[in-house]
Amino acid sequence: MTSPSLPRQPGASGQPGASGQPGASGTALLADAETTDRMVAALQGEGTCWCGPTTWHGRRAMRVSISNWSTTQSDVDRSIAAVLAAAR
Repeated sequence: MTSPSLPRQPGASGQPGASGQPGASGTALLADAETTDRMVAALQGEGTCWCGPTTWHGRRAMRVSISNWSTTQSDVDRSIAAVLAAAR
């Protein structure tokens, strides 16, 4: 299953990706490593969008990569809903 990526948001920093389109990435720090791993697993299992685990400054974090010229507003809305559901 292919998951949509979120589009570059205004003010996000990023360099063009392989397609030549602008891209952005970010790192989200959650409460602790266990919470972060649960969130990543829930999002990957649900399949609407993709986030991956990483370590940033010695802390477990969630990596978010945003770069796809074909992403629609509906894709963004579904991805936001998936993140909010995973956070509950």
